[in-house]
Amino acid sequence: YVARRLMILFLGIMLILTVQFVIFRVLPEDPVRLALPHDPSYAYGDYGEEVLALFDKPLLMQYIEFIGDMLGGDFRFSYIAASDVEDVIYDAALRTLALFLGLLSICLPLGMLGGYIVFRMKTHVSRQALSIVLLALFSTPVVVSFWILLRYFYLEWGLLQLPIGDSLATLVVAAVAASLTLVGAIALIVRDGLVV
Repeated sequence: YVARRLMILFLGIMLILTVQFVIFRVLPEDPVRLALPHDPSYAYGDYGEEVLALFDKPLLMQYIEFIGDMLGGDFRFSYIAASDVEDVIYDAALRTLALFLGLLSICLPLGMLGGYIVFRMKTHVSRQALSIVLLALFSTPVVVSFWILLRYFYLEWGLLQLPIGDSLATLVVAAVAASLTLVGAIALIVRDGLVV
């Protein structure tokens, strides 16, 4: 079973890498220009020559090298970020982990409290009403919650206005949207566990 699952995982990774390789080469845009910063005044320069050398080989050789590099963990250099791709992935992974742990530390107690409150409600109607609210929080995609909070609560009604600048406030709104989904999910799990 484990060997079969690992084989399916490997084939899935190979399929994703192959599609990525093909898409990048069938786009009507110059692949060298796509790999460089999106500044119209930016000249190819040394970076362009390095990227051009990657595309100067036969297509099969490019594919073999691309797959070998990706499977070997050599993601090369990002000319747009001016950094190794591994560093970009590492920084993003650290930020994502910090955001996840921060949200979990807030949402876990709130979700447990919400699930307990639903379980302790005496009337069937109020229990069902709160369960529907929690289910709506859980099932609404984070992107939709974020858009609603940003559009109405932040821009139109000004309820989430914070004196921290627009870009940082947008991150706070995104964190609130993600936490609503997480609170709904945890509360439903706790409620179901207490009912059983």
